[in-house]
Amino acid sequence: MKKNILLVVVFILLLSKCVTEYPENLPNIDVKFYYFYKELFETPVDSIPQKVPYFAKKYYPFYDLFCVYVINIEHSGTVKHPLYLQAFVSDYNMQKVYQYIQKKYPSTSDVNEQIIKSLRHLKYYFPEIPVPTVYYYHGGFNKPIIASDSLIGIGLDMYLGKNCEFYPQLKMPYYRIRKTEKDYIVFDAIFNYFGARYPFNFKADNVLSNIIHEGRLLYVIKKILPFIPDTIIFGFSEKQLKWCEKSERSMWRFLIDKKKLFSTNMMDIKRYTNDGMFTTTFPRESPARAAVWLGYKIVEKYMQENENITLKELLQEDDYQKILRKAYYNP
Repeated sequence: MKKNILLVVVFILLLSKCVTEYPENLPNIDVKFYYFYKELFETPVDSIPQKVPYFAKKYYPFYDLFCVYVINIEHSGTVKHPLYLQAFVSDYNMQKVYQYIQKKYPSTSDVNEQIIKSLRHLKYYFPEIPVPTVYYYHGGFNKPIIASDSLIGIGLDMYLGKNCEFYPQLKMPYYRIRKTEKDYIVFDAIFNYFGARYPFNFKADNVLSNIIHEGRLLYVIKKILPFIPDTIIFGFSEKQLKWCEKSERSMWRFLIDKKKLFSTNMMDIKRYTNDGMFTTTFPRESPARAAVWLGYKIVEKYMQENENITLKELLQEDDYQKILRKAYYNP
């Protein structure tokens, strides 16, 4: 009898956790997807100059963002723009990459479904944020994601998988190649679209304020993407994630003992927040951005201790020491 009661209690706890992570009554939304790269690369090269006004109108405002910030050519209103675009599309290597994309992504229906699910969660927690239009592009290995107030652009050329022949030829480091898998598309897209709305706003700029800021963005993203595993959210392997969990206290003590938490040195801030092979000053088993994982744990504890704080209030807080103090963080 006691065993049955215990099972019921466990079931209720699990159910309550599911409700928290998967809120009911998600809003219905309409997301438009455009395959810009297909229309661009299927246009006869000789016809591209004549097609520029059409592209600029049909894909506004994405088109000029793509041209200026992704493939680094002049905007559509300039005289040389058509020639630069034509040169990009006619390039042998760009054509080869386009064929590779076609084979890798005969359909993006599964990605589209996850994006819609993500945006429904985003709309649930942040109803004021508009539903973006999504554009798929081939950007010549320049930018995986671009985002503005109304759109998300996804460069499929940057998500061809770790076995893609092009990335080693570009001398891309392995830690970056590892994140070219399809599984990273949705996280990268939503993180860039959402994160740009909540830039760093703490009054002090030091290691601790930066890892707490990064940590709170990831805390909120986990709410928006409850179906994405932590390995993708943090960009860690399973082994690296386990190392962080095992080493939480030792990492925290190291930052305190070496007086790194309140360092305003930009090299220190980058050391603990930038991507890389591992976190310099930590053991080589550590992942890069392991200190950001600590920032996430601080925020997680803060939200557990202060259940009345909303996600929006968390992101608007400009006193990082208040978050640390009210988290009662002591790993």
